[in-house]
This record gives sequence, C-alpha cells and structure tokens, in this order.
Amino acid sequence: MSSHDETLFLNGRFVDPSAGAEPLGEALLARAGTIVYVGSEPQARAQAVPGAKKIDLGGRTAVPGFVDAHVHLQSLGAMLSQCDLSGTASRREALDRLAAFARAHAEAAWIRARGYNLNAWDDPAYPTARELDEAVSDRPCAAVSFDGHSAWVNSAALAAAGLDQGTTDPEGGVIVRDARGRPTGCLLEAATGLIYRAIPAEPDEAIDEQLRQAIEEMARRGHTGAHALASEDPAATLERIQRLYPGGRCPLRIRLFGAFGDLDEIAAASRQAAACHGRTRPAVRAQLTGVKCLIDGSLGSRTAWLFQPFTDDPRNQGLRLLEAGELRRRIAAANCAGVPLLCHAIGDRACAEALRAFGDAGDPGAGNRIEHAQILRPEDLDLFAQAGVAASVQPGHLWTDWRPSDRFLGPQRARWSYAFRSLLDHGAVLAMGSDAPVVPPDPQASLHAAVTRTDADGRPPGGWYPEECITPLEWAVAASHGAWRSIGEGDRLGRLKPGMACDLTVLSEHILAAGFSDSLNWQADATVVAGELRFCT
Repeated sequence: MSSHDETLFLNGRFVDPSAGAEPLGEALLARAGTIVYVGSEPQARAQAVPGAKKIDLGGRTAVPGFVDAHVHLQSLGAMLSQCDLSGTASRREALDRLAAFARAHAEAAWIRARGYNLNAWDDPAYPTARELDEAVSDRPCAAVSFDGHSAWVNSAALAAAGLDQGTTDPEGGVIVRDARGRPTGCLLEAATGLIYRAIPAEPDEAIDEQLRQAIEEMARRGHTGAHALASEDPAATLERIQRLYPGGRCPLRIRLFGAFGDLDEIAAASRQAAACHGRTRPAVRAQLTGVKCLIDGSLGSRTAWLFQPFTDDPRNQGLRLLEAGELRRRIAAANCAGVPLLCHAIGDRACAEALRAFGDAGDPGAGNRIEHAQILRPEDLDLFAQAGVAASVQPGHLWTDWRPSDRFLGPQRARWSYAFRSLLDHGAVLAMGSDAPVVPPDPQASLHAAVTRTDADGRPPGGWYPEECITPLEWAVAASHGAWRSIGEGDRLGRLKPGMACDLTVLSEHILAAGFSDSLNWQADATVVAGELRFCT
C-alpha cells in the first residue's frame, strides 16, 4: 500500500452521532478514501504505513460529513448573480433594491431577482406588474419568491412571454388576474414556467461558473454531500460537474435528482454505476440518482394542499398538482426501476396522499422520501415507518414560517408543522436539508431552528411549539447518516467506523457536547471527502 493512499488524522475528537456524543478516540486512519480505524493515536500509528500523510486537527471535533439533503445547486449559483430580495420588509424596499440593481446592470437584457417573501411584507397582497414597472420599465424583469413557487414580473416580461387576457392557466398553475381577466403580473406554481421559457438562455461558461460557485459555497459552509433536486437537465448538470472537477475532485458527493420524465435515463445510469462500482459505488463523487415529483405547492404562496381551507381564506384549500392514479403509477415505475422517488408534499392532505400511496405500493423502493413533510396530521405519523419512507425536512424554513403558519393554519394545524420530535418518536428517518437558495445552505441555522424552535433573534420566546424540539445529536444524525440512509446509501456513508467512506466535517466547537447551547456561533473549519482535505479555513 502506497503512503499516498493513507492519511492519519491526529489530535482530534472523533464523534459519530449515531453512536452517541462521546468521542470514539483522538485519531482516525483512512486508506484509499475509506476509514480503517478510529480510536487511540498509538493504535492508529501502528496500523499506518510508513510515510502516511498526517493531518493535525488541533483538538477540534470531527463528525461524519454534513449533507444537505435538499438543495437546488444551479439555482443557488444563479442567485449569486441576481438581485437579492431576501429580508425585504415591504414591496417598497423590494422595488428600491430592484431599481438600484437595474441601474448597476445596465447591460443586462433581463433583470432577475429572487427571495421576496410576501408573508414578511407589511402588505402581503400579491404584487403587480404596474408596481414593478416603477422600478424597471425599460426591459423585462422577473423576480421569484423565496420559496420558488411564485413569480412577480413587469409589463415588459408579460409582453416578452406573450401573456395576455387570452392566455389560459397551465395545468398545475395560476395566472393571477384582475377583474377583467388580465394578468396582474403574479404567477403561481406551474405558471412561472411561462416566464422562464421567455428568458434567454445564459452562455455555457456562465452556467458552469454559477454551478462552481454553488458547490464551493456548500463546501465552505461545511458540507461534504448534497442532494441536488429537480435539475432541468440532470445529465447535462452531471457533465458540467465532471468538466469542472476532472478526475473526481469535486469537494462534494453530489446526488442529482431530475423530473419524473428523466426516470429512464437516470435508471440506466444507476444500473451502469452499480455494475461498474459495486460496493464502491458511494465513492463516486457525482451521479444521477433519482427523480422528483410535486403533489402540491407551498405555504407561502398559499398553494399547499390542505384537508381544510386556509384559516384566512375559507375558499382556498391549496392546489393539488398530481392526481392519485398518476402518483401511484410513478411510485410503481420508480420502484420497478430501483430509483428513489422524492415527493414534494407540504400540506397535510398532500402528505397523507403520498404516505398512503407509498404504503399501498407495498415496496419501500430504493430510498423513497417525502420532501418537506411540513404540515402533518398526528394520525399519519406512523405511516412514514410503515411505508419505509423518509422525511426530508428543512428546519431553516421555520425562521420565516412560524408566524404565517399560525395565521394561515390556526394553532391546531400549526402545532403539527415541522414536527421533528414526533416524526422521530414514530420511527421516521429524518434527512436534514436547506432548500437553498430558498434559505441559505447554513448548518448553523438548521441546527438552531431544530433544537430551539426559534429564529436568529430568539423569537418566539421559549420556542414555537417547543415540544417538537430535537437534540443536537439527533440533528447531527439526520444531517449525515440520515441523509444517506434516506436514499439507500447508508451502508457506506455517514458513519465513523471501519468500512465507511472517510467524509468528515471538522468543527470549531464540540456542538454535540452536553451543555453546549450556542447553536448559532460555530463554524466548519475544514471538510474531508474520501480521506482528502477539501476545504480548510
């Protein structure tokens, strides 16, 4: 064995959350990207070949590498070059930002923005093209909401997309209209696609750079893995990653999930990977993995599919985006192909529909999940474990959702939103994600929201339905091994024990130690992927 194939990590505290908070030892030996020993330094040195590479962790805590189980990589990269409307408290503030951005980008054919949240504005009514024309009138402008489920466009963008009074609503989408039936400039769900198709394609070089920036940003924040959802062309995205990082040097293990229409292509790629790599398959840095479908919309856009209407909108129960028969057909097809199916479900009715469809299939599949699982009914909690379906959750959303959840749902339903404690108590596998760029891919925010049920300012005092808090240890399991288990790769990824891939996140603080309470003030000082140092502060 060449010394170049071995790395000794020394002077650390190696903690495997799945085994508890106590350190397993102060040393770890990795060989050819796989852990061969965790424990005492003398034993690790005795097993290492002469000349093995040595990395001193300076007494820091190392845990299995964090995985963002729900991220939109290409959108995250694109957002870095768009006008950021997150944090705006009113449409006036959003318009001022857009006007300033347009002045600074006079060469741009379209002005694009993302991140506005109607529920955080002083007036949560749908915005209009006429209002947006005040900020940008000389060219098309399109802004996407923070959750990606609605868009706000100006008159030039409506014209560029050919949207007028005669345009019909697409299936699964709504064009918001005035009393005369004319588009107002707000588009919901699938109707946003009418605008996307009108936006000129960016050069390949720009898309490559956006993707690279997104990947590097994820690594900088301490992630070693990412489940990248709903890439418009997952095969093309895979090619871009391989081009950006030749020789498998990507700093993240990336699993790409396309639309259901990509099933055959992804199933073929999955079979090929299994044939080529067998047990070493997880060593692949980036690969096509599964497909996603949407059952409903979002809470913020009031399109989540509910059993009962929104409290403040008694005629609205949200949108159903996929019929029951079609959902069952897709589950059967994905299970037959051996490909994970991820079902976006936010409303309680959407979650119940998905859980029962998965349960009726009688086959747990290759790693099926419900994405978000945001609003649940207590009688449906057992169905996750019974159907073998994981819950892919995003605690960071709680920061912006706790107020509108109370307002839109009322306390009885809001109580069962982001029900992390109840899900774990009922045997569900949790996979932690961010939904970036909806919220930043920030492990600190995710941990803080999950263990305190408060936002960065400590609101609401005492936590929002604090009975749903989980422990830092439980969060760390869901942010590592739980994420890999949820898509059927937990046998080689997400643990610190011999035979597992050596992916580590090195922390500035021992966030899993008893008594540690400063869940926001820590950082990832380094990441390791397949035994190689990939990021270091």
